[in-house]
Amino acid sequence: MIKYLYSCCILGWETGVGDTVPFDIPKQSIRDLLLGFFEYYGNFNYKYFVVCPLLGETWEKRGFTEISNLPSSMAPYVTQLRNKKPEYFRIDSPMCVQDPFDLSHNLTKAVSTLTLKRFKYYCNESISVLQNVVATSSKKKFHPIIFGIIF
Repeated sequence: MIKYLYSCCILGWETGVGDTVPFDIPKQSIRDLLLGFFEYYGNFNYKYFVVCPLLGETWEKRGFTEISNLPSSMAPYVTQLRNKKPEYFRIDSPMCVQDPFDLSHNLTKAVSTLTLKRFKYYCNESISVLQNVVATSSKKKFHPIIFGIIF
């Protein structure tokens, strides 16, 4: 549980700033983190799952239609649904990424099927580029720089 320096609820959402936020410092290289990102989201099943950054995991879209099946960490969202004017999380778009602050907001509701296909394509192409750059650099013994990142 996060302790807040200042707690303030706006329209039912906690907007306070945490005193301590636990996080792990990654032990992987930047290259491995990027490869993991591109592999994960390039092959992600957007048809059936929602990306939930607040939880650090994914959740089934149908879970948002069966509120009782949502995890306890979604309590603020469930509480918000009990208001006079509830806002439901939209799961009718090809890609669903939940806003970590406003849990009823799908950050990617305007992403079209074509845009999603392009995103997945570019994720997979990025994997190839990263693998080729690293393979080439190991043969030539230099450190490649992509987007200002030294590998």
